[in-house]
Amino acid sequence: MKLLKLLFILLILPAVCFSQEKQTAEEEPVLPGTVITLTTSDEWEINAVYVAPNIAEENSYPYFESYYENLAIEKEKLAVLEDDEDTIEIDLQTEVSTKKYPIILLVHDYQKDNTSWINFSKKIRRLGFGYLAIDLRGHGKSIKYEEPKEDEDEEISEDKERKVIDYKSFARTGVDNEYNQMVRDVQAGVDYLLEKGYTEQDIIFLGEGLGSNILLKSLVFYKDILMTAVLSPTLKNKGVLTAQSLRLYKNPVLIAVSMEEKKGFIDASILRNIAYISSGEGKVTFLSTYQYFGTEMLDTYFSKTLAQWLKYPILPPVQKVVEIEEPVVLLEQQNLETEQGVLYE
Repeated sequence: MKLLKLLFILLILPAVCFSQEKQTAEEEPVLPGTVITLTTSDEWEINAVYVAPNIAEENSYPYFESYYENLAIEKEKLAVLEDDEDTIEIDLQTEVSTKKYPIILLVHDYQKDNTSWINFSKKIRRLGFGYLAIDLRGHGKSIKYEEPKEDEDEEISEDKERKVIDYKSFARTGVDNEYNQMVRDVQAGVDYLLEKGYTEQDIIFLGEGLGSNILLKSLVFYKDILMTAVLSPTLKNKGVLTAQSLRLYKNPVLIAVSMEEKKGFIDASILRNIAYISSGEGKVTFLSTYQYFGTEMLDTYFSKTLAQWLKYPILPPVQKVVEIEEPVVLLEQQNLETEQGVLYE
């Protein structure tokens, strides 16, 4: 009997260990794409994942085509030079014809990383869009270590543990705290895309929670970003303010929020009103649901809607109904008899 128990343990134990190792490996999600490292202006190394757009014939987006055509016309107007009495027009059609389809800059929420976008990234790739998903400083793999200080009476040993600098040590208040400095992380991402040949008009902002606030604040520097979509944004998050920068933005905006977040819903409604005033009629989309937050809300309710918005972000103009006044017929004060009796007296 003991021999059978021993054989059972020897056979089952390796299988259990292998199953646990396999489960541990599967629990570590990875966002598909090329892993790159961005360096911010204040020397943070930001982990990011890049996927180029897939420009295929079946990926036809009328909004972007008309947008770039209008952009070409505007550039041609700006390229008209006055030379004495002669007018010289510069043809910029070749520049526009070499455009790339838009690429989405993804920014996650507090205490998360770029793997938050794994589910929605599948839809992004199917639509043909590219993306650059960053780990904000202090999150995911974007961490750094504080070098230990050398004491006067003690030398630094090589095996001495270095202190990790991450979001847990960041101050949550103040206009110049590390959360406000995360705008530099976005700038590093935009700079990387500009170096690859994109323009601001090729870039779409998409963020959740704290990432939404960071992107909205970044609009101060990037007013020409093609579109901006924010999930669960607030007026203030970890000291990061959003209202003032949104007032300067004129392009399409999508705001999604859960009514379960009572204060968040009020904040998002205020931001919606600000966007409506700044961007104009037809350029603001407001989505709401009863529960969840950020990408969890997106994956559960709004993934198809957001994918559709990425293709058609502007609502068609509403045709105004012109009311035609009916002619007024003056009746004499007399009895007008009908089959049912007196109609007017």
